Amino acid sequence: MASGIPTHEQLSRHLVTKASKDDAFRQQLIANPHATIDRELTATYPQVGKIPANIKINVVEQSPANVYIVLPAKSSRPKSDELNDAELEAVAGAGTNKDTSCVDYGTDNC
Repeated sequence: MASGIPTHEQLSRHLVTKASKDDAFRQQLIANPHATIDRELTATYPQVGKIPANIKINVVEQSPANVYIVLPAKSSRPKSDELNDAELEAVAGAGTNKDTSCVDYGTDNC
């Protein structure tokens, strides 16, 4: 059992490593990613909790004929170099120390 809350990269690395060693897990991850990842999170990172049902997860198997590129979500921030008041406070140290690389899947556990 791991401690702390995993980053997206840590969780992805964990899932990929396990799927590369365990064919049954790999097939479950492809067939039903939400339930499979929930089970894995519960076993490995119980403090994270379950992934909310409204979060969609896609797992695809790359092959020599299929290459996938994952783009980050578009920012809702207007294209401007200026920071708003909340961002200025966070930069100045008056904001939260919340780890933005944390995988909290909408549970606000970070």
